[in-house]
Amino acid sequence: MRFIDRRNCKSAFEKGESREIKSMGALTQEAVKIAEQNGLGVMQNRGGAFRVIRACGLGAYEDFFSTLEEVDAFIKNLKK
Repeated sequence: MRFIDRRNCKSAFEKGESREIKSMGALTQEAVKIAEQNGLGVMQNRGGAFRVIRACGLGAYEDFFSTLEEVDAFIKNLKK
């Protein structure tokens, strides 16, 4: 799963530190498997907030969720 850290970026055009996460515990391992199956990653922005992202080609990323309702539906489906 790709993790992009943009906390130290001074401009919106900087890419930030990008690294691949494979394991950091049992829960994270399962989350990584789900993320890889769906092509998802996580980005921490300059304000410190986390965003779930999806690769959209040529190294670019876009937000995976656009509304809170989508987040709620995704979390409810994970519990099953």
